[in-house]
Amino acid sequence: MLPHKHFIFGFVLALALFLSLPQVSLIGAALVLLSSFLMDFDHYLYCTFTHKDLSLKKAYNWHIKKSKIILVIPKKERKNFRTSFCIFHGIEILIIVSLLSFFVHSYFYFILIGVVLHLILDIYVEVRDFGTVRKLSVIYDFVTRKKLKPVKEVLDK
Repeated sequence: MLPHKHFIFGFVLALALFLSLPQVSLIGAALVLLSSFLMDFDHYLYCTFTHKDLSLKKAYNWHIKKSKIILVIPKKERKNFRTSFCIFHGIEILIIVSLLSFFVHSYFYFILIGVVLHLILDIYVEVRDFGTVRKLSVIYDFVTRKKLKPVKEVLDK
């Protein structure tokens, strides 16, 4: 899902929490909103690491192009192709932020809410577009991605 859609869903959730729960401060609502879309920063990191270019615009356009290519591949075959390796998309980040919310500061609880929303939306898109969920664990993704074909093979055909 594109960051602007994560922003919209995050805004709606943050506003709903702020308006309906008196214990949710403006800072808490802002943390929910920010964490719901800034989590996609790992897509940028992946692109800058693989392409050695710091341009945010080029990274965004590269991901858009790659997404369009993947969606041309028949749905049953898409799960055989590698997507971006995202270090913030998995159960591991949920565990870390959960621990931080218990032991460091309650603000991390609001970040956890935004991260959970983000991952739920991404899981929905994965099931819709790939028929499977691959971003449940960063470790699992790292281990299994070597078996998958790079998207550039589609471009070579």
